[in-house]
Amino acid sequence: MRTKRQYKRILCILCFLLLVSGVAIYAEPEISVYVDGTKIVSDTPAIIVDGRTMLPFRSILNALGVDNESITWDAGSRSIEIHHNNKYIFLMIGNTDFLILDLKNELPVKNPDPMDVAPFIRDGRTLVPVRFISKALDATVNWDPVTKTVYITR
Repeated sequence: MRTKRQYKRILCILCFLLLVSGVAIYAEPEISVYVDGTKIVSDTPAIIVDGRTMLPFRSILNALGVDNESITWDAGSRSIEIHHNNKYIFLMIGNTDFLILDLKNELPVKNPDPMDVAPFIRDGRTLVPVRFISKALDATVNWDPVTKTVYITR
């Protein structure tokens, strides 16, 4: 025969399990990125690193109108080169230094935002900061923290 004390223990354990299972079911909302109203779909989802939204470089660049022929990945130097609309952009994995050149004038372009999170490789994909790349290509970027959505306008 079970005592009142055993029933209380069982009840406490059940309450604890319900509480823990409720927490496990809750998941962070996914981060969405839109360019001119169209959602970017990528095989690797956007993630936030040190307050910056990161996406695979081809996903964001293609969505911004850069074709694959204008993007070069150099596995040896672990670098990305982009030629688009008379601009040249050079990035390196693990490095926040970058180069943006105006190809018409052959002069460096001052990007209004520093790149404070370096590109990196995760699960075979090279992720780059969405805001930095978008602004380097003269797009406007807005962030909605409630819905975790990036809106980019070209």
